[in-house]
Amino acid sequence: MGHELKLPSWREWSARDPLEHRALEQMVLGVSTRRYARSLEPLPKAVAVRGVSKSAVSERFVYGTERKLGELMSRELGRLKLAALK
Repeated sequence: MGHELKLPSWREWSARDPLEHRALEQMVLGVSTRRYARSLEPLPKAVAVRGVSKSAVSERFVYGTERKLGELMSRELGRLKLAALK
């Protein structure tokens, strides 16, 4: 009693970075890191824009692609049925 409970749903949700997903999506669509900020929707003036520099976007892209590649390379292939033609 008197301590926080860590909900699995909160842990899962908070582990996802929507900016990482957006950076990956924009890079795949051909948006350069220099033009990333221009590809975003405008925000109200009261909201501070952060994390859109070319280096921040590049870091997100590198991290996101490394993570996705790690997931891809660690897939279990034992049940995959393949056919090869020569």
